[in-house]
Amino acid sequence: MSMKIYSTICHKFRYGRSLFTTLFVWCVMIGFGTGYGFAHTVQDDIAGTVTDATTGETLPGVNVMLKGSTQGTSTDIDGRYSFAVSTSQDTLIFSYIGYITQEVPIEGRGQLDVSLVSEVISGGELVVVGYGSMRREDITSSVSSVSVEEFNAGIAGSPLDMIQGKVAGLTISRSGFDPNASAGIQLRGVSSVNAGSGPLIIVDGVPGADLQNISQNEIESIDVLKDGSAAAIYGTRGTNGVIIITTKSGNRGETQFDYESSVQTEAVLSRLEVLSASQYRGLIADGLIAETQDLGHSTDWHDEITQTPFTQNHNFAISGGSENTRYRANVNYRDASPIMIETSRRSYGGRVNIDHTGFNDRLNVQLNLQNTIVHNQYGTNAASEQAVIRNPTAPVYDPDNPGSYYDPLGQYNQQNPVARLKQHDNGAERNLLLGSIRNTLTITNWLEASLFYAYENNMIKDHNYVTLESFQSRDSDYEGLASRQDRFWKNNTLELMLESEKEYGAHRLSALGGYSYQDFSYDNLSTENRDFLSDATSWYDMGAGSFLTDGRASMGTYKDFSKLIGFFGRVNYSYDNRYLLMASARREGSSKFGVDNKWGLFPAVSVGWRVSNEDFMNNIGLIDNLMVRLGYGETGNQDFSPYQSLTTLQSYGDYYNHESDSWISGWGPAQNPNPNLRWETKKEVNLGIDYALLNGRLSGAIDLYTRTTEDLLFNYDAPQPPSVQNSIFTNVGTIDNKGIEVFADFQVFNSNNFNWTSTLNWSYLHNEVGSLSDEVYKQGYIEMANLPAPGSLGPAMRLDEGRRVGSFYGYRHAGFTDDGNWLFYKEDGSTSTPDGMSLDDREYIGNGLPKMNGGWNNRISYHKWDLNIFLRGEFLYDILNMIPMYYANSTVLASYNQLESVLDEYAHIDAATQYSDYYLEKGDYVKLDNLSLGYNFDLSRYDIRNLRVYATARNLITITNYSGLDPEVGTVGLTPGMGGRTFYPRTTTFSLGFNLGF
Repeated sequence: MSMKIYSTICHKFRYGRSLFTTLFVWCVMIGFGTGYGFAHTVQDDIAGTVTDATTGETLPGVNVMLKGSTQGTSTDIDGRYSFAVSTSQDTLIFSYIGYITQEVPIEGRGQLDVSLVSEVISGGELVVVGYGSMRREDITSSVSSVSVEEFNAGIAGSPLDMIQGKVAGLTISRSGFDPNASAGIQLRGVSSVNAGSGPLIIVDGVPGADLQNISQNEIESIDVLKDGSAAAIYGTRGTNGVIIITTKSGNRGETQFDYESSVQTEAVLSRLEVLSASQYRGLIADGLIAETQDLGHSTDWHDEITQTPFTQNHNFAISGGSENTRYRANVNYRDASPIMIETSRRSYGGRVNIDHTGFNDRLNVQLNLQNTIVHNQYGTNAASEQAVIRNPTAPVYDPDNPGSYYDPLGQYNQQNPVARLKQHDNGAERNLLLGSIRNTLTITNWLEASLFYAYENNMIKDHNYVTLESFQSRDSDYEGLASRQDRFWKNNTLELMLESEKEYGAHRLSALGGYSYQDFSYDNLSTENRDFLSDATSWYDMGAGSFLTDGRASMGTYKDFSKLIGFFGRVNYSYDNRYLLMASARREGSSKFGVDNKWGLFPAVSVGWRVSNEDFMNNIGLIDNLMVRLGYGETGNQDFSPYQSLTTLQSYGDYYNHESDSWISGWGPAQNPNPNLRWETKKEVNLGIDYALLNGRLSGAIDLYTRTTEDLLFNYDAPQPPSVQNSIFTNVGTIDNKGIEVFADFQVFNSNNFNWTSTLNWSYLHNEVGSLSDEVYKQGYIEMANLPAPGSLGPAMRLDEGRRVGSFYGYRHAGFTDDGNWLFYKEDGSTSTPDGMSLDDREYIGNGLPKMNGGWNNRISYHKWDLNIFLRGEFLYDILNMIPMYYANSTVLASYNQLESVLDEYAHIDAATQYSDYYLEKGDYVKLDNLSLGYNFDLSRYDIRNLRVYATARNLITITNYSGLDPEVGTVGLTPGMGGRTFYPRTTTFSLGFNLGF
């Protein structure tokens, strides 16, 4: 029987159906032509069992190969193997993922039992990298891996929430626990101005797959390719790093069932203390507020817009397999009703994965199909602002009109927050479909060919309806508003890859090469109509509004298409497991680029020296593994809308033609063409050290990197003429990031009954804008983060050459006058009230981008109990606290309710709000972010494999000097550190759950 090889590598190809057919037939012909197509039928004369050297458990799926030939087999579900050999002097090779490969001479034995030893050095397991997997010990670039055992416990809003704080250099920023809000993701700093800044997400080999189509219970591991040498193989999409998500698959053996269930509730961690009804009436008695503002009620608006939250999550999976087939299927359901009323997210879906090997164990086929349907109901963070400034003596419902909300017109920015949420139906339905097939053909024992095809189809139906009685309708010339938008994304991926690996004594060489094709299409249809007779049909009867008959309704359609083609290759070489080399390159073309720059080349090279394998290290027992890595790689960024390089047309309205006595539609250029438009290019150097000490008890990595992003994409002023429009989308400028990342894993105690593992990650980032101009296009600085009304406070930040991203720019506070007016420093050092200040008196006053991030995780187990304690934090950054800036000013008390602090901490201010460093605060914080306690029951006598019950608390304690609701205000992107005045309530979540396997 020919050897069975289970490939864990996901590769892709598309060039054309005829080429695929030719290459596939070619691979098959080579297999038959070289004599490996058929097995010889002879009597078995060697057999045995393979076990784990530490636990004694049998190991299924171990590859057993006769050295120097292609003859071999694999162990069955009981760890047994048997096959024929031609001579009793042969040697068997035993190999298994996560274990040291052993070569054992037969020496005439008919029974040969082997115990495999697990890898001692840090990360001896296989790690998913670009287009494949590698042994951790062979990786010469910066790659971090988080397995299912290390995920953050509890119900995650996004799969990436499960690794928040777990990977040095990776920032995942989420403000609050709104189930419909997406997290901000940033790896090793800001690398772009106007193109996408988030990493490329790959799910089971599909680049760009939607994260909402994944159940958190079905994820096996998440790998992060951090440096340029690791990400360069993804070419124009690797600048911001790559995150690879691998889902669970079936195992050989008896059918297994797994059911996971959890429920979650929330409690407000901190809330804004606003003036109560009694305090408000006290100010009325003091003459600070007009008597007419006492409306006779006592309302806690925060309580009115919040509810008792409840979220449930269920996942049922069935898995198993025979010698040739493995399968896993699951269904999942989640229903989230969070803290804010009229906000919810309900999803349900399923997934089927089948892995089959045939054709004399030389052809492996993997099928994957998953579908998720999501129902979103969106609230609005604006309601939280209204709950702060709304008159606390106002009623929720109109006492003179039972059943109606009290929401009179004529009060600027004064809406009933309950009515705002109840009278606006804003939601969406998403249908997410992803299917893929992977074929891997073993041509020889050293050569494989694989074909991968995936199809993704995502559909979103957005709807919005504003009732006839809403504030918005009554304040306009219509009664009721309905809108609908249907959006569709399609993604085809088809790629082919050849892979080879061979050992020649002390030399180990592997190579892969492939051709990739991917296309993307997006289209939408949007409609809006107004002025309805009734709310009965909501947005379901769009044609019933009178705006349609009056010619004032709107309708629009849009469609775009782009494609990406790439040739890629990689070579890995190892000599004596001491000296390692990796070199890769990708030549890629994108239809988004200008006609003169369709194609780009993205090379990478990295080397490694395993110092611990040198002879001079033999007597140093303290060090188990020590490797030095150095890598360089170039990556690109093409994350912007298609057609930016072309002349597009737009309507300029209708014009009356006197000669023909008719109206003529006018069309003209919508943008300036740019044939030179190209990808942003990031060049990165990474120096790293991997280490393992004290017999593997202490292990980790240290990385130092420097990266420069060139040819930044941005809209610049264009001269007219010759340009038709006054701006052009082009490549100008650079951004630099450099930093240090440290990871350490320490097995504090390791015994039969008590285990304690402590994991620490820490990163330091220095960021700087290199340039924003060149010889053609000039941009001295870019103003950002415009502050909202009331008051014309202007932009809060500047993006400037020689400055870090996230730099606050404004007046420097110098105190107050005796009558409570502001004093600021002028450019010459003198002070002045606001009326004496000019724009030239502004200066750089702080920065909202954290310089340091860290996470500390402790996993403790005692007998059947397990405890997980996780802390994380961000340091050395500022937050613009806009809440007291807008909600603690006595000059607006006559119109808006304010914070209690307006009576004491901010009582000295008696002038209109001004933007300055007075409202900048240090944002440094440490959070007890996850605390989980579990117990594992032994129910094997009832044929139950496992039962674990657990309790988890998230966002439990925050240690900070920041006076706002939460210092985690959003620290990714170009405007970090903006503590907005609209917010989603900050909560602590508590969940109970169990995992049952039988």
